[in-house]
Amino acid sequence: DQVVTWAVLHQLDELESEQAAYFLHGRHGRAWSAPTENDGRFALVARDPAACSVWAYRANATEAELWFDQLITYSIKREELTEVAKRNFDGAGGQYRLRAVQVRGEGAALLFTVTVTDSDSEDVPAQVIFSVSPIVDEPTTQNVPAK
Repeated sequence: DQVVTWAVLHQLDELESEQAAYFLHGRHGRAWSAPTENDGRFALVARDPAACSVWAYRANATEAELWFDQLITYSIKREELTEVAKRNFDGAGGQYRLRAVQVRGEGAALLFTVTVTDSDSEDVPAQVIFSVSPIVDEPTTQNVPAK
């Protein structure tokens, strides 16, 4: 609900159901888009249950990875953090880097992922995808995008 409230407050353009389906991968939810200053578009996606992601069509992959490192280094207690995936893979338009960490503490279990590429190919759906979702089943990589 907080994601929806934020999107409405900032007057993001809600995507039609056909467009939103691209980001929702068969799950229920809503998606919004907005232009950015540097050729860009981004999508904010709220999926059930309580998952959200941000897709940046054009973004600095290295800066996104550094931000992700800072987030998990300074915001999360080490004893609550487990790295569950760190890999490179080939995908649409180029090579991608993925990192996923699991956080468990105070009755909550979340999976944070960042997927980035340096490719400028038009086939790349997004240069940076950041997501957070509740962990509802094992194995611990259940929300990590497949190759």
